[in-house]
Amino acid sequence: MNIAIDIRCLTEQNRTGVGRYTHELLNALFLHDTTSQYFLFYNSWKDVSGIVPVWDQANVHVIKTRIPNKLFHVVQWLKVLPIDFVVEQQARKEGWIGSEERISVFFSPNLHFTSLRKGVVHVQTIHDLSFEHLPECYTRKQRLRHWLLRPKKRAESAHAIIVPSQATKMDVLRTFHISEERIQVVYPGVPSLKSTSSFNDLQKKYQLPEQYLLFVGALEPRKHVEVLLEAYSVLQLQKKGIACILAGAPGWKNRSLHSLIKKTPGVQYLGYVAEEDKPGLYERALCLVYPSLYEGFGMPVLEAMSAGTSVITTNRTSLPEVTSGAAYLINPLCVDELTQGLERIMNSLETRTRYIQRGLGQAKKFSWIQSAQKLHQIVISIS
Repeated sequence: MNIAIDIRCLTEQNRTGVGRYTHELLNALFLHDTTSQYFLFYNSWKDVSGIVPVWDQANVHVIKTRIPNKLFHVVQWLKVLPIDFVVEQQARKEGWIGSEERISVFFSPNLHFTSLRKGVVHVQTIHDLSFEHLPECYTRKQRLRHWLLRPKKRAESAHAIIVPSQATKMDVLRTFHISEERIQVVYPGVPSLKSTSSFNDLQKKYQLPEQYLLFVGALEPRKHVEVLLEAYSVLQLQKKGIACILAGAPGWKNRSLHSLIKKTPGVQYLGYVAEEDKPGLYERALCLVYPSLYEGFGMPVLEAMSAGTSVITTNRTSLPEVTSGAAYLINPLCVDELTQGLERIMNSLETRTRYIQRGLGQAKKFSWIQSAQKLHQIVISIS
């Protein structure tokens, strides 16, 4: 079987959720399936060969073009140059497929500008529908892009839709009215990275204190970090020698948040943290606080649980499903609930230990190999 995969999300130096999801899933998929031929497509005017991951399996091939991205998006939107045609032409030129062979399946790990010829089976991933329910959390440019992507139409035309949680499946059902049998839940796995640095090294690198609360994620409105800063101030944790560490991409629509960070003593924003440093950062945190308003899955929560860190997160969307009793849940709009949760976690070693043990057990339920096997089964069943 000839399967093409869109890896345009892997051309960024600093990978956030979708890029990390795609990289981990493909690592597991190529270990699981050694018989299909995989053609990984990306487009970039710049040379990003040093950024895009390299797989050495004989059945994995990379197809790239250097058409400027904006032009390529327009070409895809107008449907004048199907990606599967581009992949086929280059694959034949390289001698990877015969003159009569075709790309039979195209897998999209996220919503992107994509046109395909008739007859190509399309497996589309939808990570969440936050852009439908919380448009105010996005910039005008982002809202325009989502409108141009026509996500409902892409969902309707896909042969199978992959979602990361039952909560997202129900959201897609209710919002796009897609038949349930076409939506398949493929849970992400636990990140494969292990800490490569001692805590002393991390302390020097990031100027970390001995004790700290931790938030990991992009600084954008949906993550609702303001409620964490307010609870931190109410409890006067800085006076107790406990810092509040924020780690993640710069995000957007956060001018007031950055101002609040500067005004709140004890709060430190690290910026984007290297993947290899995250396990150590989680392991030494007193607690991960993840007060998101909406999540399709919530990868930082799973990362924290797998690292043996207690978690406080919200009772919204997928987060109760992902944590399944292994985290302290709060209403993200209620500061009092968060302050109560922080007091319980920090003042009771028994409570904190209980959540740590539950989290470690819950994290074991998630495996990238299982994710890859499920995806492969879906592809086979609809091809």
